[in-house]
This record gives sequence, structure tokens and C-alpha cells, in this order.
Amino acid sequence: MTPIILASESPRRKQILGQYTLSFEQLSHRFDERSIPWSGKSHDYVKELAREKAMEVSSRFPNRTVIGADTIVELDGELLTKPENEEDAVKMISKLSGKKHNVITGIALLHNGQTFLDSDETRVHIQALTEDHIRNYLKLKEWHDKVGGYAIQGAGALLVERIEGCYYNVIGLPIICLARLLKKINIDLWNYL
Repeated sequence: MTPIILASESPRRKQILGQYTLSFEQLSHRFDERSIPWSGKSHDYVKELAREKAMEVSSRFPNRTVIGADTIVELDGELLTKPENEEDAVKMISKLSGKKHNVITGIALLHNGQTFLDSDETRVHIQALTEDHIRNYLKLKEWHDKVGGYAIQGAGALLVERIEGCYYNVIGLPIICLARLLKKINIDLWNYL
């Protein structure tokens, strides 16, 4: 079988999918995520972004199966993106402190001219943090390239009081959601353990 293309530069997504023996390669998409304005409808928004990323890669490799994904952090209806700098990360984590927020990932699977879409949502509870907690955490530089400015799979786990939902969704690739989509094209991840 020709390897599937994971249309993402994310080392975390690569690591999650790499836990299975499914043959895939990772390629960057060239889609400008800023070209789709925030709609306020989280699940529709992330699925559209994932679809556009996958379609851009598919346009270059039309006979390949392509997986696209996009993850957002939503706090009280506000979209939190990747911090531009450390001060931006301070503001983001300060907003999240002592509150619940939603992490939503959209996945698109393009295969033989068909598009399959799905999304997953995890509620993350961040404990109340002091300014020192936030500054000490940000010294680790985990905020780089992280939506919401933290990494639950790293030292940022200390920020998180609890989650409701899929842990892998918070990292960026909800594996059960992806497994459901792959089954639609007769790929059962259970066969790739």
C-alpha cells in the first residue's frame, strides 16, 4: 500500500500516528490558515481548516490518501491561537488560569476523490495559577508553536487540573476520531498495532 500522507508539520501528530505500523509520510501543507475567518462555530471551523490543508496536499499528490488536521483552543467563545511571543503566551495562560476551555480538533481524510470529516472536543480544566507559576512555566519555552500556549504532554501537565475527553485530542490528533475515519476506507488501526 502506498503510504498515507499526514499533511502536518506537527511532531506531536507524527508521534501519535507513529505509534502504529501504518505506513505514512509527513508533508507540510501550503495552505494559509488565516484565509478562513473564525466563524464562531468551532467544529465547522476546524473541519474546514483540516479539509483545506488536506486538499492542498492532495492537489500535489492526487492519487494518495491524505490526512489533514487542525486544533483550536476556545475559551468562552474566543479563539486562542499560537502565541506570537512570550508576552502573548503570558496573556493566554493568564486567561486560561482557573478556568475550563475546550480543545477542538478537526480531521479530514481524502481518499479516491472522497472527503471524510470528523472532529473531537476535550474540556480542559486549568488550575488557578500565580504569576510566578506562569513565568516559571514559560521559561521552559513549551509555548512555542502550541495553540493556547501550553503543552499538556510536557511540563504543562502541571497546569492542568483535569480533562474531560480524549487526551490525544489535546495534543492534536484524536486517535479514536481518526480511527473512525480510516475505517471508512477499510483501514482498521487495530491491525496496525
